Order: sequence, then structure tokens, then C-alpha cells
Amino acid sequence: MHPVPPRGNGDSSTTLVVALVVPLQGPAGVFGPSCELAAQLAAEELNAVGGVLDREVRLVTVDGGASPERVAAEVEALVSLGAVDGVVGWHTSAVRQALLPRIAGRVPYVYTAQYEGGERTPGVFLTGETDAAQLLPAMRLLAEATGARRWCTVGNDYVWPRVTARAARRYVRACGGLVRDEVFVPLGTHEFGPVLRRIERCEADAVLMLLVGDDAARFNRAFAAYGLHQRCLRLSTHMDENILLATGAEATDGLWATAGFFETLATAESLDFSA
Repeated sequence: MHPVPPRGNGDSSTTLVVALVVPLQGPAGVFGPSCELAAQLAAEELNAVGGVLDREVRLVTVDGGASPERVAAEVEALVSLGAVDGVVGWHTSAVRQALLPRIAGRVPYVYTAQYEGGERTPGVFLTGETDAAQLLPAMRLLAEATGARRWCTVGNDYVWPRVTARAARRYVRACGGLVRDEVFVPLGTHEFGPVLRRIERCEADAVLMLLVGDDAARFNRAFAAYGLHQRCLRLSTHMDENILLATGAEATDGLWATAGFFETLATAESLDFSA
């Protein structure tokens, strides 16, 4: 956690201090620098036009890649001390669920990550994609374009992959297919041999990847080394340039991704963000 500068007299009326909870370690740590820089860009743009309600925005970074309970304890301490006026961040749903009982209703909490849906806690604002809007259209397109029908879900073992896997069963049936197997592995998994053998045994022609950060990159490399890319597609709802770089071009054959935003598409939004 970054140190919080003390507020001077009257500082709270002119400065809006926001806890930025992003992963700086663990499998999701590969996203951390991008998340932090994007938040800094947003703060600079806000401050350039007068801040929020004439208050300058200042960010305090909290490492959201630590254990959920540790992250929740650090953020709760900041809130209880009056050191922050709000919380925003990209982090796993496991961290979000640990944070909610400690800060919900005390300060605004903006959760920006793609997630499993269903969050209704008052005072929590969600801006990321959910499965119905992101995964179902992608599965339908993949089935129509490639004829994929036999699916295997591979995910990390926590709330987002588990809930999304349940939704995926319905989506696959709606696309005329069947989920042949589901495999969940701990965050930080390095050895995917047993997972790959299960994919092979169930004769899947498509894999739904619900893996975070470095785990996704390691899985992609193992998948290609095993030769499964020659007969089986992959679909990820959680793929960005950082994971692609870590994966390597030779392990991306047959890899599909779905998201609400791609920087490389020539849209007005992506061109503006790049600029």
C-alpha cells in the first residue's frame, strides 16, 4: 500500500482522496501497471477540468493482489481513519466480496472489472461487462462460425469462474451444445498437465477459459505445447495485451477473446484512448 499524505487544515474540502485497489502481485498482477496508469490518466483528465465538485482527485494505491482479507483490512483502515473518501478499482470478485461487509454504505465503491453479475449492494457502482452481455453473444458467434458444440470450462477456483461456469452451461445449451467437463484450479497454478488430459478425454472442441492473468498465459503455453490447439478452440472473456504478450504468438492459434473494448479496433473510443 502506498503511504497516504496527511491532510492539512481544510484539505478535505478541496481534495477528494480515492483508494485505488488494483493487483500488484499474484496472477492478476500482470494487469496492475495498466490499471494504475489508466486511473492516473482519469484523475489527470478530471483535475484538468476542475476535479469532482471542485475538489482535486488524489489516488492512493492499495495492492489488490494480496489475500482478500488483507486487502479488505487495509481498505477498511483507510476508511475508518477518514483518509479516503471513496474506493475504486479493478480486482477479483473474491476481493470485492471481502470488501463489501467492511465499507459498503460508508463510502462510495466503484468496481470496474468484468464480473459474474448479480451484485446489488447499495453504494456499490459497477461498470464492467457481465456474462449475459459478453459471453452469450461470443459463444453464439463461435458456434455459428466454427461449429463448436462440445465445451470444457477451465477456470480459477473462486466466485467469478464458478458463477460464470453455471451461466455458461445455459448459454451452451442455447447454442445447441453441451458442456462435457468443468475443471477449476487454484489461483497461481503452474502445472496444467492434468487439466489438458481432461480436455482431451472429454473430446471438447472448444474451451471456455476463466483464468486470471498469468494463469491464463501459462495455460495457453501449455495448451499449445500439448498440441490441443490443432483440434480445439479457446474462448476467453479475460484476455488483454499483457496476457497475449506473456502467452507468445506461437501459443495463440485458435484463441478467441470477447470484451467490451479492444484498444486495437479503429473506433472513436479506442483512437481517443490511444491518443
